[in-house]
Amino acid sequence: MIFNSQVITVFFPTVVLLLLQYSAEFIVLGQQPGAYSFVGGQGGDPSTNTAYGDYAVVGAGEYNSAEGRYASVVAGSRNTASSFASSVVAGTDNMASRNASSVVAGTNNTASGRSSSVVAGNRNTASSFASSVVAGTDNMASRSASSVVAGTNNTASGRTSSVVAGNKNTASGIASSVVGGNDNFAYGTNSFVGAGESNSAYEINSFVGAGNKNQAAEYSFVGAGQSNYAHGTNAGIGAGGTNHAFGHNSFIGGGQSNTAKEYAFVGAGFLNSASGHSASVVSGSYNSAAGQCSSIVAGQANTASGRFSSVVAGIINMASGNTSSVMGGTENSAEGDDSSVMGGTNNMASGIASSVVAGINNTASGITSSVMGGTENSAEGDDSIAMGGTANMASGIASSVVGGNKNTASGIASSVMGGRFNNAEGDDSSVMGAANTASGRVSTVVAGNKNTASGIASSVMGGRFNNAEGDDSSVMGGRNNMASGVASIAMGSNAIASNDRSLVINLTEEEEGQSSESTDDGQFLVKSDVFTIQIGIEKATINQDNIGKLQALLAVPSRGECEDEANYLYEGKPTKDCLTWAPKGKNCNKRDTTSTGKTVKFFCPSVCKDKCTLPTKSPIGGQNRNLHYVVVENEQQAIIEELQAINEELRDKINKLQQQMDEIHRMLN
Repeated sequence: MIFNSQVITVFFPTVVLLLLQYSAEFIVLGQQPGAYSFVGGQGGDPSTNTAYGDYAVVGAGEYNSAEGRYASVVAGSRNTASSFASSVVAGTDNMASRNASSVVAGTNNTASGRSSSVVAGNRNTASSFASSVVAGTDNMASRSASSVVAGTNNTASGRTSSVVAGNKNTASGIASSVVGGNDNFAYGTNSFVGAGESNSAYEINSFVGAGNKNQAAEYSFVGAGQSNYAHGTNAGIGAGGTNHAFGHNSFIGGGQSNTAKEYAFVGAGFLNSASGHSASVVSGSYNSAAGQCSSIVAGQANTASGRFSSVVAGIINMASGNTSSVMGGTENSAEGDDSSVMGGTNNMASGIASSVVAGINNTASGITSSVMGGTENSAEGDDSIAMGGTANMASGIASSVVGGNKNTASGIASSVMGGRFNNAEGDDSSVMGAANTASGRVSTVVAGNKNTASGIASSVMGGRFNNAEGDDSSVMGGRNNMASGVASIAMGSNAIASNDRSLVINLTEEEEGQSSESTDDGQFLVKSDVFTIQIGIEKATINQDNIGKLQALLAVPSRGECEDEANYLYEGKPTKDCLTWAPKGKNCNKRDTTSTGKTVKFFCPSVCKDKCTLPTKSPIGGQNRNLHYVVVENEQQAIIEELQAINEELRDKINKLQQQMDEIHRMLN
């Protein structure tokens, strides 16, 4: 053994034991060897090893060089430890070129940073302070405390950054890391890429778990998938493909080609967009939640553009009003604020707080109006409603149409219940039946066809072609009847109650061009083939055969030609009666203004008319004509009194009947 003279007293026991294990001889080489340096070797050409640094050691191998003070090369070939306390343990063409740097093994590895290390691998480089490469090929740890564990062509260029494995991965941000995969980038501080290919976590605290061509901005997250972009701060994408979370705090769970902006959410689906602030689309395709806090649960091609609007499901539905909603169906639209459409096809709720429930082509345009089912119905008035049927319209405020076809309620609080072609035009009017019209305020048509109630509080109870024109008038049924007087009633056929409070009933067979019409206010006119009155068990029938008897009973005999008006006083003055004020023709031609303008002669014929005052031959000798008239008139008076008694009895029966008819009239109105 041969020792350098300066090495005799300085041997570290561990180095000696190591060298004794591999060397049979010790050789001092030399062109200016370092003080207390040591060179050993076995096999090869030990003369090719050099220890230039003080206290440097080359244990074995060939063409190894320990050039720095306390540098060491344990074994291998063409290894260099060129700086203070640098070391190469084994391998080939390795270099530890900065203070306390080390290469453990491998080929063409370089530890050029202070306290850097390369453990194994090929063409790996640890170029910055405390940087390290554990294994792999063509890896580089270029910033302080950066590290590459394995893989190929990986780079940890950020301070305390790391690449664990994979190929062509780069961790350039401070404390960034790439665990595996291919061509991934962790640019941001504390950014992370787990695996996959061509992923990028390019801002602070960004995260990409796996997948392909995914990108995450500051504090954002992409779990997996392909071509997903979490651009907004605190944005997240779970998986899927070509999803874009642009807004801050936005999130996309999965699906493809979905978009979420500020505080927005997309759960899954295809080509969904949550562009409104805090908007959400849960699933479906081609859906757009554009309004603030708007939402779409599912479906296709739906749009929620109003603030707090929502579409639950369906196809091509739109909720454009604020807090509007569409719950299923196809091509429905809720345009008014607080409006809603529930199912159906091509329905529209355009009024504020309006609603359409099912049906086809229905429209609710009035404030708080509603349409419930049916086809082509519309509720245009505020607080109006159309329920079922086809082509019905409730255009008046608080109007309603329930069922039927082509009915219209245009008056305030008017209503149509079923039927077709009905019109409730008056305020508070109501119509049922077919082709009927209630145009008067509070008018009613209950049934029938082509009836009209135009008077205030008028009514038609049924029949055809009837008209109730007077206020509070009624037509009870039949056809071609008219009640035009106030509080009048008509029924039967061709009955006309044209006077106030008149009641006309025509029960005869219709004759063209003929009708029964009232002539006086309060008149009760009945036309029939047979008329029966029953009180208790007693009944009386009047027909064509005995009507003449009734007429005779009801006839009131007129005043005789020479009979004075009873109790007559001219102008109502007590002293001007027939006998004292108009004798012998005096004052007979004066007109009485208090008695329809007729002359005194009309009231006092016994003293004013010549034929009543001239004497004449009497069958009972010597009496004048005046006395003869008195006798005749006395006989007539007896007959009159008898007829009047019969008449009074009949009048009582008629009055009772009139009371009954008045009660019927009161109930009807």
